[in-house]
Amino acid sequence: MVKVTVTACAHKASWIPYQTNKGDLMTKMKLEQLIKKINKENAPPNGWSPEDAVKEDKPEAGKVYALTGGPGSKCIANGYSWADSLVKEEK
Repeated sequence: MVKVTVTACAHKASWIPYQTNKGDLMTKMKLEQLIKKINKENAPPNGWSPEDAVKEDKPEAGKVYALTGGPGSKCIANGYSWADSLVKEEK
């Protein structure tokens, strides 16, 4: 596994400085190229599939979500999705 440090700037930059944990010197690379490089180096043995894509998960207006909770509870703070953190009404 390669740890990559990316430094972002407040303005739009076409070149992004990055450094790997292999002791390489700081290198500049276009962000698009860096993303492709990281994806290629970390791809599963059979390549990427549609199931690997990040699913869009956004809160919906008018619904109540658990932002925090105890250990193991389904909430945003514990890493659960918005859908999983939806508070269901008790009857």
